[in-house]
Amino acid sequence: ELLLRLTNACKDEPFVISQLVRMAQLALALQPVAEGMNQWSEPQLRSLQAQLAGYDFCADARRVLSAERFSGSEIINYVHRSPDKLNQIGGISSSQQSGMNLEAVLMIVAPSGWFDFEQLNYSRMTDEYLLPIIDLTNRRISPRLAHQADECIAKLTGPSSAGLYSRHLFFCRLLLPGVSGLAQKTAFAQTAADCAIIACALERYRREQGQYPELLSALQPQFIQKLPHDIINGEPLKYHRTETGEYVLY
Repeated sequence: ELLLRLTNACKDEPFVISQLVRMAQLALALQPVAEGMNQWSEPQLRSLQAQLAGYDFCADARRVLSAERFSGSEIINYVHRSPDKLNQIGGISSSQQSGMNLEAVLMIVAPSGWFDFEQLNYSRMTDEYLLPIIDLTNRRISPRLAHQADECIAKLTGPSSAGLYSRHLFFCRLLLPGVSGLAQKTAFAQTAADCAIIACALERYRREQGQYPELLSALQPQFIQKLPHDIINGEPLKYHRTETGEYVLY
């Protein structure tokens, strides 16, 4: 109970790192859930199942990716308004020319409209490359789109500072997060929660029927209202009973 409550403690924080911490916490919480599976009481199993059903890492991850768009835009605004751009930019970039940070100098001479274009491109790249990775309507995550996003971002934000400056992609290179790792960890965390939900339902079925079901559909609707699907391809999760009377779920 404590571990599950801690996993939700930073649920509403609008930062990618907060969601990554939650995913790691869930992994810790699921170990005692699994080890105690044949010892939990029926009310405890139902409680665990209900709590785990409340985790929607897909929605939470997409929400923080959207929040990154607003926080990044605000950082660009902050640098624009700052009278000390040498230190603001100097702390996050390494290009030097004659002992002075080239990017900081460019920021000082840039007109206000340059910063507006930077904000526009940062928001566009977030909308076009980051947000489509997680499909909330169909509850799916696309590894293909995640890898494409990383490749496109890397290509668009090449190594030339002058080129990035003229194309209004300077802050995109500094601020856009890598998404492949987040997408993968989100898929793993959601799948872990979904499998744990089904495991609780399977254990409740076994206690009442004396054995695990032949098919997961036998759990509905008494032991589970809706079966989670594969978060990657949208298909039903794989399940079969073993010769020893146990089961494999993946």
